[in-house]
Amino acid sequence: MLDRHRADTGLEGDQEIMLTHLLGDIIEWCDAHKVDFDLVVQSTREMLRDAAS
Repeated sequence: MLDRHRADTGLEGDQEIMLTHLLGDIIEWCDAHKVDFDLVVQSTREMLRDAAS
């Protein structure tokens, strides 16, 4: 996912820099679309936890 984001944006950097940039883009998208980022993260964690059990 980070490699695809790097290719899409043309940015250079290590994975931590790319992850920070990707999260920034996701937060901006959530704000623009009136999506509660914190709620999405919590729901995703619960979904992944349920899928793993």
